[in-house]
Amino acid sequence: MDETNATGKKGIAALPLFGIALVLWVVPLLVIVVKAYCNPTTNTVTMPYSLASEAWWGRGRMYIGPGGMNYLPHFAIIFSLFEALPVPFGEILWRITAFVLIATGLWRFCRRLFDDGLGGDAPQSGAWAGFFWTTILTLPLSLAALRNGQANAVFGGIMLHALVSLASKKWGWAAGLIALSVAVKPLGIVLVLLAPFVYRPLWWRMPLTVAALVAAPFLFGTPGFVIGQYHGFLGNLGSCSIVNDNSYADIGGVFRAIGVEMSPLVSKTVRVLAGLPTLALWMWGARRLREPLRELWLLALAGGYLMLFNPMNEANSYVIMAPAMAMWAVWLRKNRGCPGVGRGVVWGIVFIIYTMSVWPLVMHPWFGTRFALFWHPIMTVVFLALLIEVIARLEKGKMTNDE
Repeated sequence: MDETNATGKKGIAALPLFGIALVLWVVPLLVIVVKAYCNPTTNTVTMPYSLASEAWWGRGRMYIGPGGMNYLPHFAIIFSLFEALPVPFGEILWRITAFVLIATGLWRFCRRLFDDGLGGDAPQSGAWAGFFWTTILTLPLSLAALRNGQANAVFGGIMLHALVSLASKKWGWAAGLIALSVAVKPLGIVLVLLAPFVYRPLWWRMPLTVAALVAAPFLFGTPGFVIGQYHGFLGNLGSCSIVNDNSYADIGGVFRAIGVEMSPLVSKTVRVLAGLPTLALWMWGARRLREPLRELWLLALAGGYLMLFNPMNEANSYVIMAPAMAMWAVWLRKNRGCPGVGRGVVWGIVFIIYTMSVWPLVMHPWFGTRFALFWHPIMTVVFLALLIEVIARLEKGKMTNDE
């Protein structure tokens, strides 16, 4: 069957949108690659990653406090694949990896989201157009992290692929990718803890995968050295958990904006206790949704928790949240099964995305770098509130799981 018959006129019309979306990913990537090639020491945060990799293979000290490398020993091993390349090619490949992971994860999600009857006029045209619009909405909030080579961008891409694998019922791949997300950033533990409550096939796969993750560094170092690095990581994690200054865009940034400073103990207690309503919301939404909206809800909820309750969350960390916001906005615009959900919700999410992307620059003369520290978490709360309202309105007969 030729493409015209398969997708119709609207499918042909949507094809250029897919090409434009690819261009939108490739052009900034090329600009960033050229900048990294010409001056690899600017707009980069990879120095702690490189030092940690060198320390691992040199059997030195990897952890020096919150200002250094704050990830599991696995990350130093993974990043050594990039560190081993001549400067600046390791920096370039690291950024290419982040771009590819996010773009392909977004495309895989769009194929599931807009090709399964939940939106779009023709299956393939729905995915093409969906990928274009989600790209338009995702990139503005993601480019800073991609430019700087932040691990959050790689982590966010792995999250996308892990949740698409859950939607496809590829349980082994899903468990492996979730474990890989933990290896890149310990924040992946949120998926480790949440996903098995809904997906029974992960009940035994996830513990085995986590056990393999714990054992993996012993393939690359002596038992004494690896155990010592694990101890160093746990001590460093404790130091990070009590960080409480004015440079992070989390829930503390909102309180500081109104003149309230939480003590380290109160801050840690709030972050831990917030896990319980997050779990309750995940199970509530999962009962009302079917795939892949269920995974899209998990992406938004896990991302929202990490943005609000990670004590060292930065403005650029919202690259993790951008794909969830974008895909929900595009799906709601296309969907016909949400009674009472008007265009105001869609435009509200679009407003949230672009104010988070643009307003910190506009407000810089008055607030400096502080604006994003309270605006981003506030907008995350508003987005999650809108999403909870949307899920509460979904038609149970149309949008719940039929299994």
